Amino acid sequence: MSKQTDTGTDCQELQARYDALLAESAEQNAKLEAISKVQATIEFDLDGNVLTANSNFLKVLGYSMEEIQGRHHRMFVHPDEVNRLLCRIRADSSSFRAAPQQGGRRVTVHGPSTV
Repeated sequence: MSKQTDTGTDCQELQARYDALLAESAEQNAKLEAISKVQATIEFDLDGNVLTANSNFLKVLGYSMEEIQGRHHRMFVHPDEVNRLLCRIRADSSSFRAAPQQGGRRVTVHGPSTV
């Protein structure tokens, strides 16, 4: 014996699920926007190449998006820090001195990292 369903009810359930997912997505986007306003953030692909960075990140390190997009994240590691960073990553540390584009201002980056 086959079970019959009410197409109207099915559509209402699907619409309710869709609306809930839409609301959740909007909430997640709002959280990401809030974080982006107060944090310097950068996104990489799985190979470590820059996908995008927010204006805070670009301002702090003195780069433009055109200068960094598509380049590997190793460009942000100060040359004096490379060996120490590799050791710290192996020890599961997550901060290092970055290599700013302009000036000699010291910038320390915190967050998960791989080289």
